[in-house]
Amino acid sequence: MPFRPSLLMLATALALLPAAAQAQQQPAPRTQPRGQQAVPPPPPPPPSPTMPDAPIAAPVIPPASPVPAVEAPAAPAPLMPLAPPGPPVIPPALAVPTRPAPPAPVIEILAGAPGGAARTDDGWRVTFGAGLSALSPATAQALRDVARGLPAQASLTISAFAPGSPEDPSVARRLSLARALATRGVLISEGIASPRIVVRALGASPPIADGPPDRADLAITLPRPAP
Repeated sequence: MPFRPSLLMLATALALLPAAAQAQQQPAPRTQPRGQQAVPPPPPPPPSPTMPDAPIAAPVIPPASPVPAVEAPAAPAPLMPLAPPGPPVIPPALAVPTRPAPPAPVIEILAGAPGGAARTDDGWRVTFGAGLSALSPATAQALRDVARGLPAQASLTISAFAPGSPEDPSVARRLSLARALATRGVLISEGIASPRIVVRALGASPPIADGPPDRADLAITLPRPAP
């Protein structure tokens, strides 16, 4: 009689099929040779830690430290002398030569020299001999009287003339200058300061026709009164 499986047997066989299939899929354990210890498999690597999502903060930069100020080196203290200085040495005074006084003007006075002195509207007029610059004693004395009676701070202008030729006017100019200087010399000898006297040697200039050709006119200028 043929073998007929029962339903119980079929159900058992179907239940064992998954276990058999799983046993076929697993590798057979390696047999360790005799005399050697079994080496356990290395442990699995630990799982990598997961970091929570967080905002990235900006890097904090520390404040820069202040630069120290460089101080200038102090000036060295002055050296004090061990002893007080001695008294200053004053050199002797230098002998400075003083300027000598100007020589007295040479006044040529000749006895019997022609000429004289007369009063005019604005001063005095002194006459000379032809070709001469010498004063007579009377003329010199008249000039001294003029100087003594001159008001203080008054000034004098001496305009001297002499005839000459147009070809050589320097001859007449030199003679008129000698006459003006002779008249000025008498006034200075009586104390009239030279800055108060103005000399004009005009020679044979056109004003010579206003009087005798051999003459010197003295114009007196009085100081202006105070306001």
